[in-house]
Amino acid sequence: MTRGHLGAALVALCLTFAAVHPRAQAPQMAGSLEAAKQLYASAAYDDALAMLTALPTDTLDAGQLASVHHYRMLCLLALGRTADIDAVVAALLDADPGFRLDETGTAPRVVKVFVEARQRVVPQVARRRYEVARRHYARRDFAAAAADFRVVRTLLDDPAQPSAPDSPLAEMAQLAADFEEVSRVAVEQQVRAERERAAARAAAAAREAERAAAATAAAVPAPPPAAPAPAPAPPDGIYGPLDRGVVAPLVVDQELRRWIGPMPPPTAGAPLGTVEVVIDEQGAVIAARIAASINGFYDAVLLDSARTWRYRPATKDGRPVRFRRLVSLLAR
Repeated sequence: MTRGHLGAALVALCLTFAAVHPRAQAPQMAGSLEAAKQLYASAAYDDALAMLTALPTDTLDAGQLASVHHYRMLCLLALGRTADIDAVVAALLDADPGFRLDETGTAPRVVKVFVEARQRVVPQVARRRYEVARRHYARRDFAAAAADFRVVRTLLDDPAQPSAPDSPLAEMAQLAADFEEVSRVAVEQQVRAERERAAARAAAAAREAERAAAATAAAVPAPPPAAPAPAPAPPDGIYGPLDRGVVAPLVVDQELRRWIGPMPPPTAGAPLGTVEVVIDEQGAVIAARIAASINGFYDAVLLDSARTWRYRPATKDGRPVRFRRLVSLLAR
């Protein structure tokens, strides 16, 4: 082979290599998560990281966003840029607070770097989400507040996260759990209130439609009204305030019993919490739970008392039925 032929062959070989090498293809590949994963698998870490960083994250769902930050972390680790990993792990936990690496299929070095970075960034991520949750709570957006308080609990509920029982993080986890429960109860109350308003609007619209129909057909004798269909019984057989045709139970005995535990009785007028009770056909309380807690010691007194309360049972069509109600109490 002559020198000229050898040079031409080398040029052709280089062009063929460029046609199949991922780095040469990168500019033509569509910017996507899957394309970035292919670049990473081909050890084109710089190209993969650039593509992941340029992705429009506002079009991704939470799972895709977590995957983007996961691969950004892997690229940074492969490139030796460990100083940038904390920020990426923080973004990953913002997208998926419960994210864990599959330790059986991941190199121990990668697991170690992720676990150590997670321990460093969890406090700041948890505090940021806690403040967001408190703002939602202050605006009475209880559904969003409950979701964010649940994120804080997920972030801090990790045996590998160092936290003494009396540390600020442990206190934040307990506060997040308390606020999540109160927010959940508030959401239930909002839903009930909205159902009542919707029922009132529907009833008002029905009355207006009846008046309009009566005015239109004033000269025509109206046929006898059809008997309304009976309201279906609830699936669990327990009625509530929103069920039609049900007469609510009447209080016979709803007093607080003796105080127990080391706490003194609260001052008169102080809120003690809310109890949800289920009253059977004989007027006895057969189930009780704390729906909104003020204090753990109060909870014990409320539950102990609620199980002894007596009522004149609720009725439907003159027949005693089971009934669920919320009882909010103040100290006397």
